[in-house]
Amino acid sequence: MIACLKVFEESYARFPGFTSDIQGVYPEEDEHGRVRLFTYVIKE
Repeated sequence: MIACLKVFEESYARFPGFTSDIQGVYPEEDEHGRVRLFTYVIKE
């Protein structure tokens, strides 16, 4: 799953304006202007 998210992060960086609609994943721009993807994780 992490590898998949990294591929999408790279797509955001290479193709400005690129978006994906992945349920439960939230893009946020970091202090360097790079879009990072986040999700919630439940720890048992």
